Amino acid sequence: MAKPTRLLCRKTVASVINILALVSTVESLNSLRGDGQQLGKHRDPIGHIEVLETLPPPREFWDLYASQRRPVLFRGAARQSPGMHLWSDDYLLKNYGDLKVKIESKAEKDDSPTGVKGLGQDTIENFLASYIKRNSYIVSQLPDAMSREVSVLPFLTCGTFRDRILEANLWMSSGGTKSLLHRDADNAINCLYAGRKDWIFIHPSFEDRIPIAKEDVEAYGGFALLDPDNVDLERYPAFADVDWSYANIMAGDCLFLPYGYWHQVRSYDRNQAVSVLFSRLTEVDLSGCHDDDLHYTPLSEVNMVYTYDGYGDQTMGDTDPFELNDTLKEWCSSLGVLNQPLMLTGLLEEYGLDEPDDESPNHILNSNHGQFQEDKEDIKQMLMEATEKMMRILDTNGDGKVSCAGELSGLSLGTLKTLANILDGDSANTEDYEYASFSPQAIRDFLMQCMERADTNSNGELRREDFLEFYQAFGGSLKGGKELLSILDKEDNGFISRSELHNNMERVLVMYNKKAKPDSSNLLWETERKRLHSERRKTHVHDDL
Repeated sequence: MAKPTRLLCRKTVASVINILALVSTVESLNSLRGDGQQLGKHRDPIGHIEVLETLPPPREFWDLYASQRRPVLFRGAARQSPGMHLWSDDYLLKNYGDLKVKIESKAEKDDSPTGVKGLGQDTIENFLASYIKRNSYIVSQLPDAMSREVSVLPFLTCGTFRDRILEANLWMSSGGTKSLLHRDADNAINCLYAGRKDWIFIHPSFEDRIPIAKEDVEAYGGFALLDPDNVDLERYPAFADVDWSYANIMAGDCLFLPYGYWHQVRSYDRNQAVSVLFSRLTEVDLSGCHDDDLHYTPLSEVNMVYTYDGYGDQTMGDTDPFELNDTLKEWCSSLGVLNQPLMLTGLLEEYGLDEPDDESPNHILNSNHGQFQEDKEDIKQMLMEATEKMMRILDTNGDGKVSCAGELSGLSLGTLKTLANILDGDSANTEDYEYASFSPQAIRDFLMQCMERADTNSNGELRREDFLEFYQAFGGSLKGGKELLSILDKEDNGFISRSELHNNMERVLVMYNKKAKPDSSNLLWETERKRLHSERRKTHVHDDL
């Protein structure tokens, strides 16, 4: 009997050794530092970005920071803005409560919250009533009335800097916001009025190691397919070699963020910030700048390119009209003349839609992604329509072409801004955003589901209250639901019948024919997020086993 026992022991030992080897292999596979952890855990930072206690003069700011695309923190620079000291909730409610702002969810790319003005649209008053407990975050163009309480840093108030200030944006939340790793199209001075923020920075030279969700119509912006709370280094191992720096920003500090510089931001506590954007500049004329004459200047006294009255549509993120002017002149100079087909060809080249898709590892979307192909065709159609509208403005004599020395020379800033909005206007800047966010087919399906629920009632009609509840659960706003009811409930008796739905369905669907700018990168991020969630669930099951 002893031999079988020894044999059994040997088999047991061998099994244990195999298990240990398997565990060792699994641990080896998971040995990438920072895998499954927060962004920045993959390696030690190279350090905090430079901090300045005093502001540089314009020439020094250009030579050392802006021209070098080098971020820098200006300690205490925001304390000169009256808004930092005035903008309590009570003050904002009393003075600016009726102004309209854009809102987003606290986690970038999550579904947009609703406000009293519709999907992604709210008033400051309504936002203040619920933002402490609600997943809502003001990310909006700054209303003009508030600009008098924002101070522009002295080095931006002269020379080319002064002439190329594009827009100002307002950020406000109860804290707990987090962005994706992303880059912005323009230079920015971001000043924190309340709370604190932690920033991670990655130099553009590491771009080939970042898994980028290829932006369909954004030449300089974009974001990475990395969950900032759970970086997947097994899927994207090249990111393990990416260096990063950081900044801890407190209320009163201002930050210079260069265009195209990758960054990720987290906010804490009640949070307010204002960012002032200025152009991507390759050269500046600072000959008229005299350091002794420079001072903090109210934003309301600066000739900002894009302003917002606080009630109508915004222009947040519209194309820099100066760059658009340079581009049109460059095309015209090289071609001798401009017409609609040539302009369309130029735009297709500008957006990379004239060539096969980039299949390099860091540009995830490629020709194998069906939705991206559909969106490309939609973008081409939108660009065709945009160039036709632009030609109607530029072709003043109606001969089908634009002359370089005549019609294209001396375009006013107002005309250039109109052209920029035609080319790059975003439905998210308008109250129509809700009607561009849902497809007519999705609305049709929703309405049919509503009536199926109504069939369970004795009279087969859908109550007004139930419809509004269903529509908001679907993702729409109370305002949008009431607008639908005004069409569907023609008898105004508080119920929707099947006959009313049948007779008015097409009128409703027409409302949702508005087109949002196609963006397959958003679709890709949603796919990536679902994959990460699925893998987390599998991991939890394995852990339980």
